[in-house]
Amino acid sequence: MRFDVNKNASMPIYLQISSYFQEEIAAGRLQTGDRVPSQKDLCQKFGISSMTVSQAFKELRKLGLIEQAPGKGTFISGDSSVKNALPVHTTAIKPITKTIGLLILSVTYFFPEIIRGVEDEASRNGYSMILCNTDDDGVKERRYIHELVEKVDGFIIAPAAKKRFSDISNYLFLKAREVPVVFIDRNIEELGFDYVIPDNSGGVYKAVSHLIGQGHRRIAYIGNSDGNSYLDAKRLDGYKQALMAHGIDFDPGLTTEIHFDDSWSPTADCETVERLMKSEDRPTAIFVLNDIGAKRVYNALKTLGFKVPWGISMIGYDDTWIARELEVPLTSVAPPKYEIGERAGRILFSRLGGQTGEKSGVIIEPSLIVRESTAPVKVAAGV
Repeated sequence: MRFDVNKNASMPIYLQISSYFQEEIAAGRLQTGDRVPSQKDLCQKFGISSMTVSQAFKELRKLGLIEQAPGKGTFISGDSSVKNALPVHTTAIKPITKTIGLLILSVTYFFPEIIRGVEDEASRNGYSMILCNTDDDGVKERRYIHELVEKVDGFIIAPAAKKRFSDISNYLFLKAREVPVVFIDRNIEELGFDYVIPDNSGGVYKAVSHLIGQGHRRIAYIGNSDGNSYLDAKRLDGYKQALMAHGIDFDPGLTTEIHFDDSWSPTADCETVERLMKSEDRPTAIFVLNDIGAKRVYNALKTLGFKVPWGISMIGYDDTWIARELEVPLTSVAPPKYEIGERAGRILFSRLGGQTGEKSGVIIEPSLIVRESTAPVKVAAGV
């Protein structure tokens, strides 16, 4: 096997093993009937637990890529919906279409400026663009990729991650076809694609440091209980780093989550916020994962009788129209959205122009837009 696990990577080891086999099958290096190394052999080779390998095999069986023959071993399956969707290897040269595909998570929230940045760069390079909204849904994303792969020369993709990056076959499909891809907003490091993303950790570090500079030391973090663990992990890390840098101990009791799926309700938001605010040593400031969540937290605080910023300071993330139009305009971390789109386009068109070599990874620093939702701690002291 020309592969080794990376125990320091963000992708779980079982998904690294699963993605390796997906890629080998997509590239035609593993064929129907080929024997897969035993779980015991993989445990010994990589120095990992049998449970980890078992999880990897479970993922591969779920995709229909492997099958077990009792007493004989595990083999590459001959009947797989994923394999049927994988590329047919051919020497035919695909015609240039002068069109790219842009797959984003929402056409209304966060992405409009990114779309404009990509479109402007495409126009400068004589390309058209097909825009698809995946709603952060991997099934929709797969459909769009397979519908467009013969119609475009390359893709810019904000990876769908509502259920984490558990199924990366969409991207392995493109990699096996050697279709140029640039990730935006989120990155899956192990795939080795070019990417342009905001510094999520750095943005939250800047936000929490601003609150600490105003005298706040009891700062809560409200994340996402059911959605994008990639962003939540990066932003929570920035929160912890800021506390540590300023000599403040991390208190797990100051972290909580709200639902971002269809199960959310104003009542549930109020219950979550009330638990946080009725604690013995309540926070004087709150950081919320994004502006959508911040608006909901603001409404819950208002319902409970807390005034922003006089009773509690608050910061969001994304600097969208929500931040500007909230009843108390919201201080928010502002990723340079137009620049993300423009630079992603620039990288993609350089690849389409023949540039090869190491992947291009760009992490762009966000700014903090200070509005009326934050105040010094002596002001944010009561209800």
